[in-house]
Amino acid sequence: MGKVLGKDSLLVHVYLPRQEFRKFISSLSKLIKKGLLKRYRYIFEDMFQVWRQTIPYEYFRNDKWDYDWEKHLAELNKIIDGKNDQ
Repeated sequence: MGKVLGKDSLLVHVYLPRQEFRKFISSLSKLIKKGLLKRYRYIFEDMFQVWRQTIPYEYFRNDKWDYDWEKHLAELNKIIDGKNDQ
């Protein structure tokens, strides 16, 4: 389970046996009818292709993820430029 920063949302990653999935969706629908849940989304995940890792706390600043996308984009462009020279 995880909180979505800056939103009124939660992420929940669960494994359900095939026969329990329909019951789970039915329960979520009941929560919506009672007004306890606004909406939900689900995805199917190929469990043979899953790798997970927690983001280290060092990458957070002022309660937000500090990701320098410009730096990484510049590094990717250097790699691309290097390959074009070959």
